[in-house]
Amino acid sequence: MRSDAQPRLPYLPALDGLRAAAVVAVLLYHAGVGWLPGGYLGVDAFFVLSGFLITALLLAEWQQRGGINLGAFWARRARRLLPALLLVLLGVGAYAAFLAPAHELSSLRADSLATLFYSANWRFVASAQGYFEQFVTPSPLRHAWSLAIEEQFYLVWPLLVLAWLRLRRGRTAGLAGLCVVLALGSAALMAMVAHGAVDTSRAYYGTDTRAQAVLVGAALAVVWHGRPERVARRPGRLVVVLAGVGALVTAWLWTSVPDTDRWMYGGGFLLAAVATAAVLVAVARPDPGPVAHVLTLAPVRWIGTISYGLYLWHWPVYVSLSPARTGLDGSALLGVRLAATTALAAVSYYAVELPIRHGVLHSWRRLAVVPAVAAVIALLVVATAGNQPLAAPVDVALGAPTAQETERTATSEGATPSIVTATDRRVVVVGDSVAMTLAEGLRAAGTPRGIAVHNHGFLGCGISHGGRVWYFGRPEPIAPECARWPERWGAAVDEFDPDVAVVLVGATDAYDREIDGRWLGFGSPELDALLLGELRAAVDVLAARGASVALLTVPYYEHRYAVNTPDDLDRSVFAATRVDHFNQLLWQVTTADPRATVIDLNRFLSPDGQAHEVIDGIVVQGDGVHFTPEGAAYAADWLLPRLSRLERVPVA
Repeated sequence: MRSDAQPRLPYLPALDGLRAAAVVAVLLYHAGVGWLPGGYLGVDAFFVLSGFLITALLLAEWQQRGGINLGAFWARRARRLLPALLLVLLGVGAYAAFLAPAHELSSLRADSLATLFYSANWRFVASAQGYFEQFVTPSPLRHAWSLAIEEQFYLVWPLLVLAWLRLRRGRTAGLAGLCVVLALGSAALMAMVAHGAVDTSRAYYGTDTRAQAVLVGAALAVVWHGRPERVARRPGRLVVVLAGVGALVTAWLWTSVPDTDRWMYGGGFLLAAVATAAVLVAVARPDPGPVAHVLTLAPVRWIGTISYGLYLWHWPVYVSLSPARTGLDGSALLGVRLAATTALAAVSYYAVELPIRHGVLHSWRRLAVVPAVAAVIALLVVATAGNQPLAAPVDVALGAPTAQETERTATSEGATPSIVTATDRRVVVVGDSVAMTLAEGLRAAGTPRGIAVHNHGFLGCGISHGGRVWYFGRPEPIAPECARWPERWGAAVDEFDPDVAVVLVGATDAYDREIDGRWLGFGSPELDALLLGELRAAVDVLAARGASVALLTVPYYEHRYAVNTPDDLDRSVFAATRVDHFNQLLWQVTTADPRATVIDLNRFLSPDGQAHEVIDGIVVQGDGVHFTPEGAAYAADWLLPRLSRLERVPVA
């Protein structure tokens, strides 16, 4: 017999506790708490929970009604998820109006619209918001990628389940196996996409690569459906053991595995999902075991009850309440952020989410209000993020060249660059991501001047290779791909036979470094000797066919990333003293090597010793580090005449 009652599952209080554990892990991870480097896996726990609960609800509705009302299902999801999200988007609109830097407003507008339409994960893939996030103030909607994946699952998965049940006449036999096969396929795809990639954003944000966790939860729901007692009770001891193992593996992953560990993309995320599923089996037992007992404590369950709001609000709060704005760091900053996040989440839950879920909006209002509010927010975001003026420009004069620069360049430097008319002149640009962005400006400006520019910058890689660097409060391995710069640069020289090779590195090199188990402080004699050796090797590679090598001094960078502490910054390339020291190493390299010349890009961009976002009315380094297209063109107009004066050198 069919029933029109809304399908429900038995209330399992420990699930709220599991939600609490997951959201606390994410909150502490994003706050930079050192003992929880794997807290990002709390998101995967949410994925497993979503797959389990949604699949269980769909199967329960089929069992109760003999069908699945997709419209009603999607309406319930909208009432559950959209009101709180729309409230957060209003908050982000206020952030855009009063706090966001002008250069970030265009990106924030796109992030807001992508969040509203649940496509943020693909937006972040397309805009390469992975590697570059280390240099910029992160979008207050960066965390919306996981919401997008879940919503995409809510749209597609019910269709697949309904099709299966109709074709199989309500039988679920084989559906769990299909979920397992799809989960393994998703994990394999993640491994293939991440293999050899410097930037793993595509593997991390992709719906197809992250579906594995949701599908693990879905497989568990199929097994659990209709026989929760048999699954949970027989054999009881085995379930308890599996739950304990799952809890231990989860604890180990969360406390030991940072997001830079590449092995996670080769099965680690699948392991995390399976471990969460093992815990889920235990908390779904009719009689709570030891794991479930902890998760059912009243304060823990309350955190789980408002976990959706906590997740939604925490990142906008963290970005807004930055160390620079609050003057706080450490535990004091964490306490303020958590208090603000909890207060906003509680207000959202009790004043907005619960009333709407319990029917405060009736009949046509329920259908009309949400899209109307969504439209208003979309217009607000577009208007707010699209019409802000740029910051007032800083008037920076070109300044005279230093004595060293005059001595090291082929001819004297003029204050006003002239147009170069050389033909068949080839320039290769190598270095890190800053070099990449500069090279595009050189290419555009060089073509009409008869200069062919080849861009061989590489994301995340300077000249450092091997070991680890001390990166914003934690050791980070140097990607293996970075060690292959001699091969990449040598191949570029062999292919293009450049007249000039331009080198811009340093953004990823001015850090303390671990070699053979020993930490070498940046500026120490040991690390200086190592960097000088790498720079001299770079000149050897690039000058092998007679190219003159132009070493560009590293510009000063302005820190925009909201969550790092002052101590982190002092031990990074954002410290001007480190930039100055690295540039001194460049001068040392050219002292006894006529093949290499230093061109003082730093002095051109920062004659007063300060980083400037806007120079002569042009936004040069939009994120504080990388060149904007306009900024690259501005620098190219200054740089190309200097490059044209460099001649090929004799090959020994």
